[in-house]
Amino acid sequence: MTLAGHLRALLFKNWLLWKRELCGSICEILFPVILIFFMVILRLSSPVEHISAKSYLNHLQIVGPKNSTGEGLYNLANKQTHPFEWCQLLIPYGWTWAIAQETNDTNSQLLTAYLKTQIAQYLDNGNGTYKEPLIFKSMGKLDDYVTDEDYDDKGHTKICFAIGVKMTYPNATFSIRYNYTDTDPTDQTVYGSWYDIFQTSIFPPVNTYQKSVMTVYQKDFIESGFLSIQNMIYNFFLTKEQPEGYVQFGFVPFHGMKYIEDNFTNAFAGTLGLLMFITSLVPISRLINRMATEKETKVKEAMKMMGLRDTAYFLSWIIMYILIFLVISGLSTLIGWALFMASDKFLVFLLFFFYGISCIAFAFLIVSFFSRAKTAILVGILIYFMTFFTIFAVTSTTSQGTKTALSIFNTVAMVNGFYTLLNLQANEIGSDFSNWGDNFQNYTVMTSFIMLLVDSAIYFTLALYFDKVIPSQYGVSLKWYFPFTKSFWLGKQGTDSGLSEEALASMKEEEEQRRRELERNDKIEKEEPLLLKQIETGQAMVVRGLRKHFGNKIAVDGLDLEMFRGQIFALLGHNGAGKTTTLSMLTGLLKPTAGSMTVDGYDFNSEMSAIRKNLGVCPQHDILFKNLTVYEHLYLFSRFKGMTNKQEIKEAIDEKLKEVDLEDKKDTKAGNLSGGQKRKLSLAIALIGGSKIVMLDEPTSGMDLSARRRVWDMLRNDKNGRIIILTTHYMEEADILADRIAIMAEGKVHCLGSPLFLKKRFGVGYNLTIVRRIEASDKDCSDRITDIIKKYIPDVEVLSEVSSETVYQLPLSASSIFNELFKEIDKRTSELKIENYGISVTTLEEVFLRVARGDDESVLEKRNSKKFDEFNEERKEDIALKTWEGSEFELESQEAKNFNISQDRVKHFLFFSHYLALLQKRILYSWRDLKGFILEIFLPILLIMGGLILLTKVSLWESQKSLSLSVSKYDTPQNMLWGDSVSDPVTSATAKDIILHSMASQHSTSTLTNTESADTPTIQDFDKFVYTQRHHKPYRMGSFYFYEANNATKQFSVAIFHNTTAMQSSPTFANVIGEAIVQTAIGEPVSIKMRNWPLPLTHRQAGLSRNAATFYVSMIFGIGMAFIPTGLVTFIVKEKENNVKHQHLVSGVSISAYWLSSYTWDLLKYMGPCILSVLMIEAFGLKSLTENNELYQATWVIFLLFGLAICPHTYACSFLFKSYSLAQFYVFIFSLISGGVSAIMIWILRINNKGTLSVANVLQWPLRGISPIFCFSFGIMNISNRDAYASLNSEKVQAPLAWDVAGADAFFLMLHAGGGILALVLIEWLGHTQYIRNMGSVRDPGENEYKPDDDVERMKEVCTNTSPKDVAVKVSGIRKIYGSRWSKSEVKTAIQEISFIVPFQEAFALLGVNGAGKTSTFRILTGEYGPTQGHAYINGINVVTNLSEARYNIGYCPQFDALTELLTPTEHLRLYAKIKGIPKKLIPKFVAQQLSDMGLEKYAKVRSGNLSGGNKRKLSVAIACIGNPPVVFLDEPSAGMDPEARKNMWKVINNIKSQKVSIILTTHSMDEAEALCNSMAIMVAGRLRCYGTATHIKNKFGSGYEFFLKVKYPSEDEITRMIHKVYKAAPGENVFEENLLSALTALKSQQLIDEICKGGSGSHIREELNEKKFIDVKTLVEWVIIENYGSAIYKWLKHHFSDLSLIEHYGTSFKFRVEKGNNISIGDIFGLIESHKDKLNISEYSLSQTTLEQIFNMFATEGDTVVSNARLSRKIEPE
Repeated sequence: MTLAGHLRALLFKNWLLWKRELCGSICEILFPVILIFFMVILRLSSPVEHISAKSYLNHLQIVGPKNSTGEGLYNLANKQTHPFEWCQLLIPYGWTWAIAQETNDTNSQLLTAYLKTQIAQYLDNGNGTYKEPLIFKSMGKLDDYVTDEDYDDKGHTKICFAIGVKMTYPNATFSIRYNYTDTDPTDQTVYGSWYDIFQTSIFPPVNTYQKSVMTVYQKDFIESGFLSIQNMIYNFFLTKEQPEGYVQFGFVPFHGMKYIEDNFTNAFAGTLGLLMFITSLVPISRLINRMATEKETKVKEAMKMMGLRDTAYFLSWIIMYILIFLVISGLSTLIGWALFMASDKFLVFLLFFFYGISCIAFAFLIVSFFSRAKTAILVGILIYFMTFFTIFAVTSTTSQGTKTALSIFNTVAMVNGFYTLLNLQANEIGSDFSNWGDNFQNYTVMTSFIMLLVDSAIYFTLALYFDKVIPSQYGVSLKWYFPFTKSFWLGKQGTDSGLSEEALASMKEEEEQRRRELERNDKIEKEEPLLLKQIETGQAMVVRGLRKHFGNKIAVDGLDLEMFRGQIFALLGHNGAGKTTTLSMLTGLLKPTAGSMTVDGYDFNSEMSAIRKNLGVCPQHDILFKNLTVYEHLYLFSRFKGMTNKQEIKEAIDEKLKEVDLEDKKDTKAGNLSGGQKRKLSLAIALIGGSKIVMLDEPTSGMDLSARRRVWDMLRNDKNGRIIILTTHYMEEADILADRIAIMAEGKVHCLGSPLFLKKRFGVGYNLTIVRRIEASDKDCSDRITDIIKKYIPDVEVLSEVSSETVYQLPLSASSIFNELFKEIDKRTSELKIENYGISVTTLEEVFLRVARGDDESVLEKRNSKKFDEFNEERKEDIALKTWEGSEFELESQEAKNFNISQDRVKHFLFFSHYLALLQKRILYSWRDLKGFILEIFLPILLIMGGLILLTKVSLWESQKSLSLSVSKYDTPQNMLWGDSVSDPVTSATAKDIILHSMASQHSTSTLTNTESADTPTIQDFDKFVYTQRHHKPYRMGSFYFYEANNATKQFSVAIFHNTTAMQSSPTFANVIGEAIVQTAIGEPVSIKMRNWPLPLTHRQAGLSRNAATFYVSMIFGIGMAFIPTGLVTFIVKEKENNVKHQHLVSGVSISAYWLSSYTWDLLKYMGPCILSVLMIEAFGLKSLTENNELYQATWVIFLLFGLAICPHTYACSFLFKSYSLAQFYVFIFSLISGGVSAIMIWILRINNKGTLSVANVLQWPLRGISPIFCFSFGIMNISNRDAYASLNSEKVQAPLAWDVAGADAFFLMLHAGGGILALVLIEWLGHTQYIRNMGSVRDPGENEYKPDDDVERMKEVCTNTSPKDVAVKVSGIRKIYGSRWSKSEVKTAIQEISFIVPFQEAFALLGVNGAGKTSTFRILTGEYGPTQGHAYINGINVVTNLSEARYNIGYCPQFDALTELLTPTEHLRLYAKIKGIPKKLIPKFVAQQLSDMGLEKYAKVRSGNLSGGNKRKLSVAIACIGNPPVVFLDEPSAGMDPEARKNMWKVINNIKSQKVSIILTTHSMDEAEALCNSMAIMVAGRLRCYGTATHIKNKFGSGYEFFLKVKYPSEDEITRMIHKVYKAAPGENVFEENLLSALTALKSQQLIDEICKGGSGSHIREELNEKKFIDVKTLVEWVIIENYGSAIYKWLKHHFSDLSLIEHYGTSFKFRVEKGNNISIGDIFGLIESHKDKLNISEYSLSQTTLEQIFNMFATEGDTVVSNARLSRKIEPE
């Protein structure tokens, strides 16, 4: 099939699944859009402000000597100047200032003295608090003083500013050094005030995108005293020349331009990236979950097994999510229109979309590493968060190279991209394709685009690579260097066993030896020459030396097999023999350790993809999409297998639906099918599309008898042209269907051949099966029967004796006296209490049992593997231990045998026993699932730690660099305008000299150019003139207006106009003009350099700087803790989904013990992240949470309360989910949204403006009410931001646990803890209350019409009149209807009405087809569901009203194994022994006994998840039976068990009945029901249709005998003779359809023409004719001969037995029913057949009385004739 066809099918599948999971799908799309909408609402609530162009002359501020009075400037200055205002506040607290005098010449000393005097005028107010400045000899000494650990101690003199002096005449360098935080001791904030003007390392020299006039810069420079110090230095030089001289500066910002102020975008430019990151987690985690789930459940590999190509698979998800992100991007762009008004919307859309593509690629990369959905999601999200946290290392000054390198993480590229775009937007520039390369803070929008595409390419490439090379549980991995191999590019990939050369050589030698042995092996049938041709032509499947090792265990040990086209090959073996492993290797699901496999010329190791195009697989466990319907499954897989025509697909689907009887279920979701119906669907999937190689692993397991027979018909019809490989535990199925059979044991084939060959090879006579009445199962009765048989046949051998069934082996030589034996048995049937008996030649089941038991020589002589040796050693140890224990062990054994749970269990402290047992189970499970446990504990810790490292160790603030106040840092040469008061010629002339000196300054050379003087008579005119000249390039940063310039008096007054886009422009241009004035005044080329060099961070500040972002701290903790409920809910829902919880409750566990044990363990697990997280807060020095004990204690309170609250809250939420994978996903998303996103949104609303603050104050309460994680995250945020809130509200800082801080959050956490527990109690209590259960039920549609049965009606009366205490089980008028009046789900009446009783120590079988209502009955009796009406009693206790007490009397084996996959059988049995209250000293005995009884000793230490299906059923039965509970429910207990295990289980069940145990059994094996049960009922469509003992039912509904036979295969001579007859009518080796009737006429079998149709006995011929248009003449002749044999037998039987009918016919098999009459006995029939079997060409046969199976089939078809082929029964009669 083309890639496009596969792709269409997968996209169809993805769309359906997406649509069916509508809640998550809507969330996937709308969640990002809603947050964009939220940002838009905020945007609209904070409208832009239109700022007009205006002059800032009113902000003119004067800096000069304290007592100077410059003309004009003071008249203009409206702003009061308060230099050293900050330091004045600190002087009373013992602060002072400092001088670092690096030179000690006279000028330096004079300057120091001058500065002391001048500064004291501002700081010394005469109250005695002023301290003289500290003097340091160097800058290093000053820095050491400030950074000393003791600097922050009380009593230590602190420095508010310092002046560094370095004078080497004529050069002077001055460093003015201020603290840039903690400048106000009265400030209540933790961090102090941060001033932009002193963040010299953070802000760039010029903010080219700034439109507003930032007057705060000028104000801070003046109020700090920075400009005053500069002015003092210049005045120092002037006063040396002229004591009355001075220089006075007036500072005024440039005239402002017209612009739009967008405070919202400026404030939240970085928030959009954060929100986009959080919202992308929903689609990312969904994609990871869905892909990893398909990988974990083997769905992906199942699709690949049936032809799917990897390319199509990956493309389907890529296209699906590209479409999703297209929608998200489109909606986000459309709704976010207001956010991007000035930007190109298509560019915005692409930025959203490219980020979406990178998210898809990231999800693919994560899935390539993991095979479990839980691990993939948790680790994937952790990694994604860690990539986002790297954004904390990015600042505005981070280099472009670093930002680009970090953009290798798509989150960083996206955040930086949106940040850049929105900042351009805020500056009215916007972003489009013409300017997308414009740099903003060392990043461009184009860089973001490029890196997102690069990231996507890298992620996708790595994902595809790792998907191929990382070994997974399923599929075959490639070597790491596979891209560099020639075979990969040529399309053939080899595989490597991974074994050493020595091991391979040894293995090869063994293979050669084994093949030589096989050639001499008489237990393997030689192939016919015609079949050998298939091997020569490559058509056959040939397996050579196939091996599979799991560590030291050899699962498959050197298989050599040939499987031929047109045949069904059955692979049989006991549980664990290696069958499923073999099929898994043949399908490519497992990688073989060694061996080769070929078919159709393709090699399995290198060309599996080609083989899979024609492969159909029905795996042992159904691999289905729960949310796809039956029809959709078949459509999907028909597409995979190459079907393209829609009409043909529809016809094929309809045909398969009819064949598997699922027509009425075609629109039902797979998750709602019964177990048997799922098997039918899996089988239909395997066969649809004409797969040429079909592998069926126990395809009919769980199907009822009638369904099984329909499947047999289908397989026989469909085998033509196909290789069908079948595994089964039904020997009858293998006998009827298989052309060739291989029986495996311990990974090897021990015999192989046709069913007839195997029976001949291993058969030694006849098998006589006698079934006694159930009450006659004692040994005395059995011995009497045996004595009678021995009287006639002394050398009879008892093959098996299980329950009431005994099988005898009679020698061939004794056949002549069988008639007399049978006559005596017939006469004494009542006396001997014989229920039924029958005789047959050796059956396939007997062959199987002989091989399995080791009766065959080849098995006895097999090489002992290490596993057998170990097992034998373990058995020896067990025997030795028991011997050593001596009489004490025997005493305990006797005590255990007489133990009865209802009477002898531990009655005191049972709750505590349950609690400890379940707690021990949780601990053991966590220890076994170490990876999962580590993830649950350390995943939150790792995420939090990673975030804190990036947030704190990469400091947001650090000691700032020394910044030279030079024009050279701006775009040069700077064009400087200057003007003066034209009324004063002296000023004009001097001003010109000053300007010339400024241009000639040695450190300003070539940095300034001059224009002509501005002709501006007033400063107002000059202000306007500078504004009109603003577009000059490079942009002008400063200009001067001279009010006074008199070199004679050395008095200067200059207005300095500065551009505030350059933060340091005011001191920079002050230095330019100040230096020039000094040079003019003294007439010498003095160089004065000024530096803005903030003091280093103190020790305390360094700590504070690393945790200043309290918003991010709370976000990190909120997101980290979102993983906690995810881990909690996964286990709880998984136990519910797998029915483990129900199994616990049924076994007697109280609800409170179950939840308390979970609560205890989950709290203990939480304490790890809790304690470590709080300790990390301390370790990382997060002062906002640990500044004092009160803060730290509040932090502990929030963390501890969160643990107490989140557990019960999550438990209550777990009831919303049926699937643990969905629960994991949705709980994580809910926690993330409520804990991370919601807290962030409320925080944004709080700080945005007063309008949104009121919204935040309303929204916080419902969010607190629904989510503990919101309370936790918001509580941490409130504690860490309490000082900020106080500052915003202009109020005092409140205590951390005050109601308005975190008190409300702590209170709500306590409410959640109590409310969660209360909700849990109510849910569990109401869920078991009958009224509540039925409250939402649909209206009862009423009873359907039915034909009453007198026995069933009589049982109703008995039930009504029987006291519940007088019987073990009483079911009275039970009715069950599924459906809800509040949903549109299908209304189904599962149980119409049933009533029955089970007396003490009896077994009752509830039989019926799939969907009859058996399992629903069991679920009601065990309390899983409540009945719609009616009552049920267990041991006299009402299940409906007193369920918990009733459960103490129950043992339960559910239909589907309810096992904890990481516990061993021993641990399971110990757990349930404790649950059931077995005394501690008896537990070892009970456990050992159950392991021994069920044959599980060998697997006692194997985890249940690794057991085969049959062994899991054994364990489930053992759990049900341990402790001898009064009532044991067994729902299809033997499903999946091999014959030997099944018979062994019968013994166990029969034994426990003798220990005061009653049993209710459902089964699809009529032999099982007859052998084990005292009474039985057949259930049809929710009603009992018959009731009674097996004898009663057979006598009532059955009559006569059943005669099963197989005819011989025609001889070659006979076939050749008949072929010659055909040649006359249709010459040639092939018979074409137009000659078919002529050919049949030539064979005198023209009546068979009607049988060559679908459903007829010649359906295989019809299939071949449809495919090839002709039939091989030999195939036609063989079929005709076999049909004629059957016709002859029918004629002969009809002659002797007039009342005869054919009830079944498959190939060479025929089943007849002979009605009783004329005193005909089995002996009479046997005698006749035995004497004529050769003449009639009968190869084997069996005789028995009417079986339950026949009666079951009659009821299953509701009165229709139980004939497989009605036409055949007519046509087989001779005309």
